[in-house]
Amino acid sequence: MAWAAVHGGVAIIDERAASRIAQRDGILVHNTLWLVVQGVQRGELDRSVAETLVDELRATDMRLPTDGKGLFA
Repeated sequence: MAWAAVHGGVAIIDERAASRIAQRDGILVHNTLWLVVQGVQRGELDRSVAETLVDELRATDMRLPTDGKGLFA
């Protein structure tokens, strides 16, 4: 968050409390799913790869609101 604040960047944070602190402090913050979707929308990441990535993240017990197939539903 400190780097994003100093350099005008975006903090990628999945932890809610840290995201709230960043927003409170005026730091632009998004989560991992936003990053994955941005990659697809910009043509930098294939949709099927993004779906697989989300499934692999969930397999690590990362809490995500969707699985790979539901990402673009």
